[in-house]
Amino acid sequence: MLDRNLRLKSDLHLFDHSLPTICYNLVKDQDEGNLAFVKVEGEKYLENILTDLYQKAVQSVLVEGGSQLMHEFISQGYWDEIRVFKSTKIFGEGIVAPRISGMLVSETELPEGDRLLVYQQEEILNI
Repeated sequence: MLDRNLRLKSDLHLFDHSLPTICYNLVKDQDEGNLAFVKVEGEKYLENILTDLYQKAVQSVLVEGGSQLMHEFISQGYWDEIRVFKSTKIFGEGIVAPRISGMLVSETELPEGDRLLVYQQEEILNI
């Protein structure tokens, strides 16, 4: 998980030590068994996180987050595949979704007219 300034509440299920969890942040390094806080440098925050995950032999990362975090990953090219769920429902005003510059490789119709769009980086496709 990413919690740059350690602002998440400590009573969240994420912090209950039931599963191995890494909390990347700008504040502290601390190992608490199944919960590790890993301090990374702020200038290359995402790059440092991905380097640490690579060194830990993590093969796959699922990123779920807000628009700002998604924009950071996309703009820096730190993605292979993006899955976008589009709904027919109108939710009102909100935050604009990040732009995706990859290639649409599949589109699946879901119940109630919703759609799943899958994009991949062109370099991954060997184009």
